[in-house]
Amino acid sequence: MGFEVATYTDVLASEAIDGVDGFNFQSVSEGVTGVDQQQIRQSLLHRVLSSWAIEHDAMAHPATCAFVVRDGRFYLSRGKSTGRTNNGRDGNQLTQTIITSDPDDFVPYRPAQLYGATEWTLEKAPSSTSDPWVTPLEIKPEFEVAALEALVTADEWAGTVLPHFLTMIDAAAAAEPKKLVLIHDDLDVVMQWIALGTLFVDADAARLLQFRALVDDPWRADAALVGVSPDFGRSELSAANVLDLSSRSLPSIEPSDSARVRASWFLEQGADDALNAIEIARRWEASLGADLANDAARVVGLPEAVIPGQSAWQASMAATEQLASAGLRDDLALYAEELCEA
Repeated sequence: MGFEVATYTDVLASEAIDGVDGFNFQSVSEGVTGVDQQQIRQSLLHRVLSSWAIEHDAMAHPATCAFVVRDGRFYLSRGKSTGRTNNGRDGNQLTQTIITSDPDDFVPYRPAQLYGATEWTLEKAPSSTSDPWVTPLEIKPEFEVAALEALVTADEWAGTVLPHFLTMIDAAAAAEPKKLVLIHDDLDVVMQWIALGTLFVDADAARLLQFRALVDDPWRADAALVGVSPDFGRSELSAANVLDLSSRSLPSIEPSDSARVRASWFLEQGADDALNAIEIARRWEASLGADLANDAARVVGLPEAVIPGQSAWQASMAATEQLASAGLRDDLALYAEELCEA
């Protein structure tokens, strides 16, 4: 499989896929449908703030990235301002969108990590027909797990706020989500943090977690994760969870016990081992509860972090019993040795 591709901008009639000038699709791959085009127009286009050019260089308008899921289709777009339109008006923009119906096209990454895919051009395509992007995609080093790990391990403030951030991510991914707003004027920075946060979410859930950045008004964005540029001015954010990456302040939210545990794993045990243990804990949480799921996941996924003794033994025995009761016999068979050795 692969990602279908569409490019939308101001075009001459000779450039448009349907011969109509103005804002239109300049190029699409063969699998882009009429429904896809409608969805892109409605939800994924780069938005140019009309007042921006009054006090700023039009070309310095913050870029955007959006991820939308509709009717089994996954849409990821990036956009930028391009100055004046063909008829001389301010507000031209170009949006490039990739589309798939196959969740496996994201593997081994989360959707936000594909912001760093090397295939993005953010330019007009050479012709009206684009080639699909063949998967798996290659991404820039800045969006690989190692770089996202360094984002918090090499920065004292970032490491300190990680439990707060993970608590906000959990709230954004909940059945009744609470919007998470990240404030910074650099889209790359915001997208790195969104990519980092979604590493801690189950892969299936992460592929349904919509995001949009950078915007002026987070309440207009149909997304749980929203990046806001302070260059647009301040919005009323009291009803949202906020991580201010510009002022680097301490968030007001109290970190959950589970978030504290998982943040400490990530900071102290290394990203790969920690994320493996977190995935196990997520999978077991519904059957074991958050505390026991974390204790049992530490036993099987982070044995070097386990302090031998009665508490580890009790967690192993309780987890074994409850996993069996929940019918998770494959997991029991897979981790029987680790559970028995605790």
